[in-house]
Amino acid sequence: MIFFSPKTGGFYDTDIHGERTRLAPDPSWVRPTVQVPDPEWTRPMIQAPDPEWKGKGDAPLVEIEDPDAEPPMVEAPDPFAVAPFIEEANPDCLLPDDAVAITPEQHAQLMADQESGKVITVSSDGTPVAAAPPPPTPDFLAAQARARRDQMLGASDWTQLPDAPLTADQQTAWRTRRQFLRDLPNQSKFPTPKGLFTIRDLGGWKKVDAEFFDPNNGSVAKIEQDAGVSTAK
Repeated sequence: MIFFSPKTGGFYDTDIHGERTRLAPDPSWVRPTVQVPDPEWTRPMIQAPDPEWKGKGDAPLVEIEDPDAEPPMVEAPDPFAVAPFIEEANPDCLLPDDAVAITPEQHAQLMADQESGKVITVSSDGTPVAAAPPPPTPDFLAAQARARRDQMLGASDWTQLPDAPLTADQQTAWRTRRQFLRDLPNQSKFPTPKGLFTIRDLGGWKKVDAEFFDPNNGSVAKIEQDAGVSTAK
C-alpha cells in the first residue's frame, strides 16, 4: 500500500516502511488446563497369593502392585493450546503519523504529472494533488540571471587577452557586452513570466539543438560568428 505524508511531502510504501499494525500473540492470554493422570501418583500395593509359589496348599500372600488401581486426575497446562492473535501497533513501522493512503493508480498518475513539470501539493483533506508550478519569485529570477551572467563572463574572459584573435572593434564590442553583464546585479527588478515552460514546449531537445545549437546554422552559433567567434569544432 502507498501512503503520502503532507508533513514531509514524501511517498511511503508499506513493503519498505512497514505496516502500521501487526498480528501478535495476545500477551494477556492464559494457557488453559486439561485433566491428566497425576504424574506423581504411585500405584498402591495389595495382598495377593504369591504367583511364584509351587508348594502344596494355599499360596502365601505377598504384596504386589494393584493392577486395577487408576491414578487420580489433576489439572495441567494444555500443551496443544495456541494463543489467539491480536492486532497491535507495529514498533518497526516508519510511516509518518500524518500519512494518508492512496491507490497505486493515484501514485502512478502523480509521478507522471510530476515528470511533465507539475508539482505535488496537498489538498484540504491531506491527499496529494498535482498542480502547475507557481511562477518564480523575483529573487529566484535575479539569482538565475546572475548565475548565467557569471557563466557568460567566464566564457568570454579570453576576448580581453592581449593576444586574443579579435580586431580592436571586436574587442571593444565584447568589452561593452561584458560591462552590460557586470551591471546586471544593479538591476532592481526582473520580469515575472506568466508561467513556466519546459523543453517540450519548444518542440523537444532535437528541435532545440538544431535551431539554437547547431554549430553551423544554429541561432547561438550565428550570434557568436557575428561577434567574431565560431562555435564550429
